[in-house]
Amino acid sequence: MEESTKICIIDIKSNFIFKKVIDHLPRHKLLKLINHSKKVQNRLNKNINDYKNEFYKIIIEIIPLEYSKGKILYSTKQNRSHYHIYLNDDKIETKRKNITKAEKINKIILEIDYDIKSLKDLFRERLYIKKINFIKFNRDDITDMSFMFYGCEFLEEINFSNIKTNNVTDMNSMFKDCKALKALNLSYFNTNNVTNMSFMFYGCEWLHTINLSSFNTSKVTNMSSMFNNCRRLNELNLSNFETPKVIDMTRMFSKCCSLRSLDISNFNFDNVKYKTYVFSGSYCLDAIKHKMFKANEIKKY
Repeated sequence: MEESTKICIIDIKSNFIFKKVIDHLPRHKLLKLINHSKKVQNRLNKNINDYKNEFYKIIIEIIPLEYSKGKILYSTKQNRSHYHIYLNDDKIETKRKNITKAEKINKIILEIDYDIKSLKDLFRERLYIKKINFIKFNRDDITDMSFMFYGCEFLEEINFSNIKTNNVTDMNSMFKDCKALKALNLSYFNTNNVTNMSFMFYGCEWLHTINLSSFNTSKVTNMSSMFNNCRRLNELNLSNFETPKVIDMTRMFSKCCSLRSLDISNFNFDNVKYKTYVFSGSYCLDAIKHKMFKANEIKKY
């Protein structure tokens, strides 16, 4: 936005007109104006957070299982005030923490304020969830998604088409023990800054397809048990994986009982200190593409 426009807006004497001008500015120009002008911030006073919440809000649709019962969120008291929950199509926010078995809840809408910087534990052990859709995700400042869906044992589907993970550094145990998931499309993920992927898919026993085509693993240091106990995973394309900084690969592919071949030709083991039981229990795995491994030596790792 040009400086002359800034001055014009700032010098408006009427608060009513000032508010009208602000409300009709394009979003990207308004945010630029708010972030760079102290005068505008002072004129808006407390409204600045309202604008940021509107533009940076995360909106998630949760489809529960039929006859569900349990807590809606796994959240601390400190963060609870920044989570807004709406049941079915009711536009009135509910302050309740639980849903009962007798209720007929078809849909839960979760809105998350600008103040939240971490989604760690967000749906941890919420056993009633069947499906999750990310409706709006105009955020690129989330840094932690560890344990985000951990223990969602009946979760069947997650739609990530609107998600942004540009600055996420921790995905430790993100999908751990999501036993009902059969397919995951993570092609929308940006993992350029992720350093921890340990236990990321651990215990996803029914998972047979994962799209990891967008994954950048150049900064990852921990991949221990990343695919451990993915018993029905019969194909895994890791052609874009690089491991120059990985230190721990312990049990990375352990108990992947359905995997028959694995191309890890881009893997760099130079800095790996912990690599015991990498393929233990993966008894169908008889072909690994990497210069370090010979066919008769796979069972040693």
